[in-house]
Amino acid sequence: MSKLGKLSLKQQSIRALQVLAVLWGCMGLSMPARAEVLLPYAPPIDPQWSEQALDLAQDAARLVQFEQYDEALARIRVAAYLAPKNPQVLRLMGGLYLQSQQIDRGIQVLESARALAPEDPSVLLALGSAYGQQKRWDEALTTLQAGLKLQDSPTGRFDLGNVYLTMGRFQQAIEQFRQAVTLEARMWPAVNNIGLALYELGDRDNALKEWEAALAVDPTAAEPKLAIAAATYTAAGCQSQARDPNCLKGLALAQEALDTDERYADLQYLKDNLWGTQLLKDAQVLLDRLKRDRAAAR
Repeated sequence: MSKLGKLSLKQQSIRALQVLAVLWGCMGLSMPARAEVLLPYAPPIDPQWSEQALDLAQDAARLVQFEQYDEALARIRVAAYLAPKNPQVLRLMGGLYLQSQQIDRGIQVLESARALAPEDPSVLLALGSAYGQQKRWDEALTTLQAGLKLQDSPTGRFDLGNVYLTMGRFQQAIEQFRQAVTLEARMWPAVNNIGLALYELGDRDNALKEWEAALAVDPTAAEPKLAIAAATYTAAGCQSQARDPNCLKGLALAQEALDTDERYADLQYLKDNLWGTQLLKDAQVLLDRLKRDRAAAR
């Protein structure tokens, strides 16, 4: 749920992975495609292999920081084979499956991690976020709340706020987003989502302030730009040929947002990003106007 960008990383050392590749090559074995699930037989784990598993997990964690997700997943799958009962290895692997949109697989791995470490807040928070991606709202709510009782987290607060937002519990959503921003001041998606909640509560002026604040953190962010554009355009009572300055401002800002990320022209994409009923309605009016203008310009 999160809104949750690409740098590149040249890994300084992949010694542990190279050792394992040579070892398996010499033994004439191949890496199992599904090593993390339901192996019929698990061979004894050599303590040295466990150390290599942790080295691989650390490699994967570093790669995640630089958004090298495919490379990280390759390492963590091997680590999970070597240390199948390490909850942190499983947590990282589950998170990487979620990142690659393999939601069912990610949840399966994270539930295994929770069975091994039921009081690990990082596991609970990752699993709660995963339940949210599957729209299992009640499970997401209770799991995130359990994780946050053990350890506060800006991303956990953000995920919980998104659950409340989806459930229409707007004041509770705002409370969670504000706590997320208190913990991480530059988390502009949380600021943005405060605006989404306020707009559905009918507080357009304060919603606009939140979206402006989100843009102050990241001036390139497309979503608050389009939200401001939709709210401004609607408030001005713009008609198809209106030349009011606020109408023109709304149109220009909307076009700027779509130039940054054209996916925001799709109402379903906006809905997936938790835009509420009123803002979707106002956005549709604006987007329809942009389509007419484009058609007329051809």
